[in-house]
Amino acid sequence: MAGWNRGRLRPLFTRLSILEGIIVCLGVVTTGTSSSKQLVAAPPHVIFVLSDDTGWYNVGFHNPAIHTPNMDALVKEGVELSRHYTFQFCSPTRSALMSGRLPLHVNQRNNAEWGWTATPVDERMTMLPKRLKAAGYTTLHVGKWHLGLARHAFTPTGRGFDHSIGFLSGSEEHYSQLKGCVGSGIKGKFAVDLWEDHAQGYGRNGTYSAALYGGAVVQAINVQPAGKPLFVYAAMQQTHEPEEAPANFVNLYPNGTMLPLVRVYNGMASALDSTIGNITKAVKARGFWSNTLFIYASDNGGPSLCGSACPGNNYPLRGCKGTDFEGGVRTAAFVSGGIVPTARWGKTADGNIHVADWMATILTLAGLEVTEDDPAVPKVDSIDVWPVIVGTSDGHGPRNEIPLRYSDNDNVAIIVGDFKLVKGRNAGGGLHWGPNFPNASGTPVMNDSSCVEGCLFNLTADEGEYHNLKGELPDTYTALEQRILEIGIGVYQSDENGTYDYDGAIRAAKQRFNVSASGWWWGPWLS
Repeated sequence: MAGWNRGRLRPLFTRLSILEGIIVCLGVVTTGTSSSKQLVAAPPHVIFVLSDDTGWYNVGFHNPAIHTPNMDALVKEGVELSRHYTFQFCSPTRSALMSGRLPLHVNQRNNAEWGWTATPVDERMTMLPKRLKAAGYTTLHVGKWHLGLARHAFTPTGRGFDHSIGFLSGSEEHYSQLKGCVGSGIKGKFAVDLWEDHAQGYGRNGTYSAALYGGAVVQAINVQPAGKPLFVYAAMQQTHEPEEAPANFVNLYPNGTMLPLVRVYNGMASALDSTIGNITKAVKARGFWSNTLFIYASDNGGPSLCGSACPGNNYPLRGCKGTDFEGGVRTAAFVSGGIVPTARWGKTADGNIHVADWMATILTLAGLEVTEDDPAVPKVDSIDVWPVIVGTSDGHGPRNEIPLRYSDNDNVAIIVGDFKLVKGRNAGGGLHWGPNFPNASGTPVMNDSSCVEGCLFNLTADEGEYHNLKGELPDTYTALEQRILEIGIGVYQSDENGTYDYDGAIRAAKQRFNVSASGWWWGPWLS
């Protein structure tokens, strides 16, 4: 494993550089702005809804054909975050959110499935819910975890949540909560993956995921003591495959003019929206809304290409889940709630936000400092981005640089200022999708050659990433490439020493057979 730099990321340049006749500030922007600590008096309730694989164009506030009235209303009474960035797929995004570190300083892999023995978030890294305990928060997790499952210490309650109900792996059936073990050769419906607090959620399976997890959030809100702040991490399963949704949501979309799989996928988005509506109604009914921050984001872009035509759509952005193009890493996102100034309602914040930045932002709102962990692990990268939300920051905001990925020297991506470098193989080569997906005949080749030799884009002028400027601005390209290679020296993979123990995980699942709760059950097997 490569070594890592224990200091924070240093700015790319400390001077202005004239590149090809354009003055580009490539350093970290410093602004004279107010922090969240100065703007919020008491620790707010925080509701963070992270959806799964939701496309940029699969929400109503980007596409009027999608029925998400609750989210649309929250955007109108909140702030859309137009440059909210994540990793290109699941577990690394969640690792960044919970640890406050950029993926390249915590986890860039999707290993955390049944059989994997390690956690993708080093146990020496203090997760957000545990940090919030210092401000008196009640903490709840529902839905997808994907951050470790071999030991009880890796589960949500093992990492700081007071309560949790959800699945520990990366995906499962929406109705039955059944999950296979693909790496071992066991596919399909094998055992139930449903974990509640410290044990299997016997008797809780068999309900559609959005209703199950949304119901758990509403229940928690209803019993929350009035004087105690609540943090909810609702890691919803929608809109991840398998594509399953109740008929009343699927029927919102025209039959015949829309492909069946696309109808179901969009129905999942509407089911998610209904759950969000139920949650916000519960918060308002308790009188909590005036002191609530509601955050919504997807964990990555929609899966527009998964070896075949997948139903997500990221129009007008390029690419999809599994790529470093904007359609893979720039996600639909917004904030709402009573602590968002009314003067900002209906506005769009254009400053850069990485999902890792929510740790510093939420902790500062709660009146807490971002303290460092064991010096043997990388420092926290999170930046307080409240100035972006309330509109007091300039330019790209306090995060001018976003290292998106470093797999090796030939597979990297970074944003600095207006510019973005993408180098390496990306699923589908970063196709451009039309508003009515799919809009091409035939199935494009996976891992197309696009940008293997490196591309440079000006995101301010070309958010669709149509125009490769590498040849026109070679100095800018070289500067960004050198920067991500410098950062790559400090890459850190938390579960580098993990292994697969399929036999142990499967044997433990079979020992948990429960007749009344429909068969075998997954759970930690090394504890």
